[in-house]
Amino acid sequence: VIFMASSQVGKTEIALNIMGFFVEQDPSPIMYLLPTDGIAEDFSKTRIQKNIDDTPVLAKLFNNKSRDGDNTIGLKNFAGGFVTIHGANTPTKLASKPIRVLIQDEVDRFPGELAKEGNPVKLAIQRTTNYSNRKIILISTPTVKGVSEIERWFLKSDQRYYHVPCPDCEHKFVLNWNMVEWEKDENDELIEES
Repeated sequence: VIFMASSQVGKTEIALNIMGFFVEQDPSPIMYLLPTDGIAEDFSKTRIQKNIDDTPVLAKLFNNKSRDGDNTIGLKNFAGGFVTIHGANTPTKLASKPIRVLIQDEVDRFPGELAKEGNPVKLAIQRTTNYSNRKIILISTPTVKGVSEIERWFLKSDQRYYHVPCPDCEHKFVLNWNMVEWEKDENDELIEES
């Protein structure tokens, strides 16, 4: 699944929900990959752990009251699987375990190549080859057209777009930024709706 979209539209929240689905409904080895180890550590503390704490079924599955090493910053164990959280900048972590569910978030911020190892996106995908029922999710806001990693993967896909309904006729279409218009007053300032 390739999800290329603008920033702050809920991509990561969707990824966290996918992770939660597999933890509860189809326990599996899961890797959540972010651009760097530092970002991964912060994300684990502020987003993944919060998601676990705030979701009773996940808190129970992760045995959240236990602090005996089963629930660390980089590895969270649950019955039937685990979630490992890493940065794409460390090749040894990308090659350590077989993974069934791979979530790669903000791939355009990953290092382009790892010294003597290759592309981190491809290295992580190699972790899924043991599973015929693997799920690979790449998520990112695109950066530079023609060089963007997420754009490269999107162009290899069937290139589906999200369609929104017209407020007047309900016909569905792809919303582009050049279609967005605001009403302005005589001073060319935006008119706020009350």
